[in-house]
Amino acid sequence: MIITSCYHDDFIMEVIKTGIPVVLVDYYLPTEDINSVLIDNVDGIIKGMRYLSSLGHRRVAYLTGDINERGSRDRFSGYQKAVQMFNLEDDSKLILNCDFSIRGAYSVMKNFLSKRSDYPSPPLSTIHVRKRTMGRLSVQRLFRIVNSENIEYNKILVSPVLIERESTKKV
Repeated sequence: MIITSCYHDDFIMEVIKTGIPVVLVDYYLPTEDINSVLIDNVDGIIKGMRYLSSLGHRRVAYLTGDINERGSRDRFSGYQKAVQMFNLEDDSKLILNCDFSIRGAYSVMKNFLSKRSDYPSPPLSTIHVRKRTMGRLSVQRLFRIVNSENIEYNKILVSPVLIERESTKKV
């Protein structure tokens, strides 16, 4: 069974108890040895911040989600590391809380940007999560488990890719 982005540890443990082979995608249980394929969230944020820094940006706003969720926590950790690594402005006013919905992000950014005169409208540069790669690795891992290959438990981190678009430019 491949279980994606499931935040119900009890459910996952019940499945494990049945003996069904399991690979988790974009989630892991730190106390359990369950094969997992994960997004390297820290690496993704650092790549984005390195790119912005290389263009001369020093004030980078960050939309954060539920800090209790592991992915959000990892991404925020990456942001904090990148601020230090690239000597960017460390201003708590640049950290914006959001519920990670499109509507919520739009509302938070609209409010943030309304406090400034310039307003970005071109396509946004983003960090692309390689979901196909994650899926392929999960299926390969599951097949090896089902075929009783002698494999060790591991967590596979898939590094995201920076997609440069028109919303970023050299300053």
